[in-house]
Amino acid sequence: MSQFPTSLAETKYCPRCQAPFECRVGNIPECQCSGIKLTADDKAFIAAHYTDCLCRNCLLAITTPPRSD
Repeated sequence: MSQFPTSLAETKYCPRCQAPFECRVGNIPECQCSGIKLTADDKAFIAAHYTDCLCRNCLLAITTPPRSD
């Protein structure tokens, strides 16, 4: 059994653009980040620059070279 209820949706604010979005850590297939492929370099970049989830638009921007930070 998951640590989080599957219906849990938390409103977060993207640390990159401050846009609100719903994070569904308890139901990743329905989360806004589902389906975004991150390379090891993408993950390292995100971990080095941010401490929380990013919105879908920012994840897509970061995974599309060149990075727009």
